[in-house]
Amino acid sequence: MSQTKAELYAQRFNQVFQYIEKHLDEPFTMDDLSRVACFSKFHFHRQFSEYCGIGVSRYIQLLKLKRASYRLVFNREERIIDIALDSGFENPESFSRAFKHIFG
Repeated sequence: MSQTKAELYAQRFNQVFQYIEKHLDEPFTMDDLSRVACFSKFHFHRQFSEYCGIGVSRYIQLLKLKRASYRLVFNREERIIDIALDSGFENPESFSRAFKHIFG
């Protein structure tokens, strides 16, 4: 039985989601993600946005903010600046703005 295009894309993007979650603390490029999905870089970027409704960078930022929110709630001894820097933000102010925008 052959897979439909939608099933194949869903499978490929699930692999990408798993890769991103597994390597969230590591630097990776659009080339890395497009290779995981077996797409060209440009096709991957268009298809990711269409499939998810948001761009790749935004998706990654949301995952990092989600993880940061967990750390803020359950690791009260941890400093906010450390969480912000670990989440890839240049300073606590940009982290705070992004966090407030997403979580209110």
